[in-house]
Amino acid sequence: MTKSLEGKHPGYYEAILQLRNISQDVIDFVEEEIPKMNLSISKVVELKWGGSSHNSYAPH
Repeated sequence: MTKSLEGKHPGYYEAILQLRNISQDVIDFVEEEIPKMNLSISKVVELKWGGSSHNSYAPH
């Protein structure tokens, strides 16, 4: 089922998964599980603020 994009701005995402202070094992797990749930990630932002931070964006 495709949702209408009418009225959505170009930077709109259905979900943003934010993980903070995580190990590479957690990142690997998330990257393996998301496709199993028939979801996709359109953008990943890695931030360095006193630890490992990882934001994954699910498209609209």
